[in-house]
Amino acid sequence: MLIGSLLILGGLFMVAAIIPSKLSVEESKNYPTYFDNLSEKRLLRTSFRTSYSELERIDVLFKNPNLESRDELKIRILKTDGTEVVQKDFSGFNLGDTSHARVDLPKGVVYGENLVVEVVMTKYVDGKLMVGTKNEVVNIIQYYDSNSVSAVMTRLVDIMSKVMSQPIVLLLPLAVSVLAVW
Repeated sequence: MLIGSLLILGGLFMVAAIIPSKLSVEESKNYPTYFDNLSEKRLLRTSFRTSYSELERIDVLFKNPNLESRDELKIRILKTDGTEVVQKDFSGFNLGDTSHARVDLPKGVVYGENLVVEVVMTKYVDGKLMVGTKNEVVNIIQYYDSNSVSAVMTRLVDIMSKVMSQPIVLLLPLAVSVLAVW
């Protein structure tokens, strides 16, 4: 009975690990967010190193106070040698009071690759659009696809380590189920 209960719990942990989820990484997450006026800077540039394989998208934080700005901009993702990975145009119409501009990346970005994010003002209309910064760099969030076998195994090991660090989480359901069946 005990072995059957352990197998059932192991199966539940495996199902929880298989459920697709996105892995997100935010650089300088522990720093406060400030907003720099894009019209004053005209170009903001940040470089980062990918933390995992399969980078799917990057979000850049913006603030469009009272939804009034109609400034236009483009976000470019570049490799360190200057080759463009992707470029996307935005305007104040696309951005909320506080919102993220989403830039989807093509497949092929690998672990440890150095990339550069550029936010460039292309048309000045009113100068009200602001870009979120943390620790004096553009606030970006990276989203990775985590459906590979290695990612599932990493999640399973993470779940098991959390359960083992809190043995009551494992022992209490086992004890209750054994008593209920007995």
